[in-house]
Amino acid sequence: MKVCEVPTSCSYKNGDVATSTRNPVRHGAGVIMALVRLVVEERPLPVLGIPGLLFLLGGIGFGVWMLQIYAVEHMIETNVALASIGFILVSFFLLSSAITL
Repeated sequence: MKVCEVPTSCSYKNGDVATSTRNPVRHGAGVIMALVRLVVEERPLPVLGIPGLLFLLGGIGFGVWMLQIYAVEHMIETNVALASIGFILVSFFLLSSAITL
């Protein structure tokens, strides 16, 4: 047997070949979401659990920082408090999803 290179061509102009009707950006996002969904379903604890724990530690860190500011200045820094609440909420969603899956 001999292996050789053969040139090919493809023409979509005459209409006998159906082309894609989807937007390339939308199709690419769909492919990426399908890959993420596959990874999350196959290994939920490492993919969702570890980031969930990191978000929980970050939320606790922001909470401790807010309490230190409150102890010194007797006023609540709303930015730090909201960051703490946000991080903790995201961590609960991630951890509950990891445990459920």
